[in-house]
Amino acid sequence: MIALKKRIVLIVFVAVIFFSFRLQQAVEAPSVAFKTFMPDTAISGIELIHWKSLVDKFAEDTSFVMKRLKKHKDFDFPFADFINDDKTQVLLLYTHPTLDLHDLSISELKVEYAADYKKCGCVQFPDDDYKTSLGIKLGMNLKQVRNIVGKPTLKFQYQDEIVLEYRETNKESAFLKRYNQPAYFAFYRFRNDSLKIIHIGFDTH
Repeated sequence: MIALKKRIVLIVFVAVIFFSFRLQQAVEAPSVAFKTFMPDTAISGIELIHWKSLVDKFAEDTSFVMKRLKKHKDFDFPFADFINDDKTQVLLLYTHPTLDLHDLSISELKVEYAADYKKCGCVQFPDDDYKTSLGIKLGMNLKQVRNIVGKPTLKFQYQDEIVLEYRETNKESAFLKRYNQPAYFAFYRFRNDSLKIIHIGFDTH
C-alpha cells in the first residue's frame, strides 16, 4: 500500500513538471517568434545604408545620383523617386547625412504602384519589378509575405488596408550593431489581400 502511494505521488509530481514545462513553452513562443523574424534590407540591389549600391546600380558616379535627390516637403533630408521599365511601380529612396557630412546614407526604401503615387519618378530604374532582398514584391498576398518574413511585431488595420509591421529596437542585437543603427522597421501594406506598399528602413534618430 505504501509503495502504491509513493508511485501515485511520483506520477503526480512528474505530471506537474511536464505541464508546467508545456505552459512555459506556450508563454515564451511569441517572443521567440518575434525575435527571429527576417529583416528585409534591400530592394532590387539597392541596400539600406550603403550609398555605393545605388551608384553601382546605375554605373554612374555619385554626382549623377545626387542630381536626382530633392528635399522632401515634410522632412529635412533629401529623397529621390524612380520608376520601373513599364512605368507601373515607383521606388522612393530617403537619405540622411553620414558622419563625414560629405556623403549620404540610405535610411529608407519604399515601393508602391505608380497609379497610387501623385507623380512618377523622373529617372527610369532598370528593373521590371522591384523585389526585396527576401524576394517580396507588390501583388503578393498576406500569407505569402508572412511565411517569408515571419511573425509580425504588430498586425493592424489602417483605413482600407491591413498592415504587417516589423520592428527591431534592441540596440544590443547583432543586426543593429552590424549597421550601427538604433532601430529597424518594415511595413507591408495590403489592400484586398494584395501587397500595395513595401516600406523598410532604419530609425536614424
